[in-house]
Order: sequence, then structure tokens, then C-alpha cells
Amino acid sequence: MNRQIPNALTVLRVLSIPVLLWSYLAPLEKGWLPVLLFLAIGLTDWLDGFLARRWQVESKFGAFLDPAADKLLVVSILVVLVGEQNSLYFTIPALLVIFRELLMSMMREFIAKTNMPDVLAVDKWGKYKTTSQMLSLGFFLVPSAWGQYPAYVLFYLSTALTCMSLCRYVLKLVEAPKPNLA
Repeated sequence: MNRQIPNALTVLRVLSIPVLLWSYLAPLEKGWLPVLLFLAIGLTDWLDGFLARRWQVESKFGAFLDPAADKLLVVSILVVLVGEQNSLYFTIPALLVIFRELLMSMMREFIAKTNMPDVLAVDKWGKYKTTSQMLSLGFFLVPSAWGQYPAYVLFYLSTALTCMSLCRYVLKLVEAPKPNLA
């Protein structure tokens, strides 16, 4: 039973993204519901990894789905916020983040198809990037103007970490031993 709980939490996280987006975009008074849902999603992100490590039930499915769930959450919220912010100061960093997420997915797929060693395992800089992204996006969901200041500071920080993280992964990929692709 314990083996399934971390993956079930990750699946629940993926399924809750449309609910979060609806709560933010619905023509109702937004209030704090999107923020609370976002916090709950963030908590399950932490909890599934914690439980998988603690119970030693890490799986290939979980290793695939956990970062995919993070990407779905980040990209979904960024797309919504690009339309809402209507500013190049938000759109350009958002596009950089989305570009990085897509490129990383393509690089991981390439590695899987070519039987290269997995040189793109998540490192501490990827974790810093994800943490700063999640914090910034959470502040953007706050239904008052005071949330915008820390949101933008953290968003620019996360964008810088995103670019740095991408460069580190590209260097790892370039330096990795290459399989015979012939």
C-alpha cells in the first residue's frame, strides 16, 4: 500500500491543476481559493517525494511524473498569467521558462531513446529553480497588490535560475559519453 501513496499524490497533483486554473479564471470573486489550492498542490509535491524517499519506494513512474507535474503546473499558470499581466516584463521571462521546460523534456526524451546514461538527473540548482518558481507563482495568485512585489522579485530570480539550470544541463549533455547513433 505504501508503495502507491507517493504516486497517487503526484497523480492527484496533476488532476488538481485544472481545478486550480478554474478557481483562478472563473468569473467569481477569486479570493484566496486559488492560493490555498496552489499551497495544497505544493504540499503534495513535497509530501510525495518525502514519502517515497522515507519508505524507499521511489519508482521510475514517480521519477517521470513528478517533474512532469511540476512542468504542467508552472506552464499552465504562466500561460494564464501572461494574458493577465499583459506586459513584456512578464511575458519575456515566462517564455524563457516555458522554452527551458520544453527543451529539457526534449533532451530527456533524446537520452531515453539513445540509451545514454541519465546525465540530466535533477540537481540542487533545479530544486532551487523550482522552489523559486513556485514561490513566485504563488505570490502572483495572491488577491491583493502587495503580492505583486515579491512575485516579480522571485519571478526574475527564478528566471535567472532557470537559465542557469538549463546551461548546466546542456553542458552535462554535451560532456556525456555519446552512444553510437549509427
